[in-house]
Amino acid sequence: MSNEIVQHHDWLPTFLAAAGEPDIVEKLKKGHTVGDKTYTVHIDGYNLHDYITVYGTAICTQFLETFKQFPPRQEPATFTIDHAVRQLHEYLARD
Repeated sequence: MSNEIVQHHDWLPTFLAAAGEPDIVEKLKKGHTVGDKTYTVHIDGYNLHDYITVYGTAICTQFLETFKQFPPRQEPATFTIDHAVRQLHEYLARD
């Protein structure tokens, strides 16, 4: 769990980095053309994509490791149509 704060203006560079534009902040400062329009703006935000992916992967890995020490004791619940149909067939087969 992370209690760190991410500012709303950090999300634009972070999402654009995830979409394939990792240096959008610098491009926009110099003037970046999108479509037929050129934007020259200062985005006061940081690209947190690497931090989120590395830190998030570490948290997920740590969580998944707990299943080695504490394996599931029963089949996890499922709410799919296939499962409901299978249960219905099993129920009807009892009669």
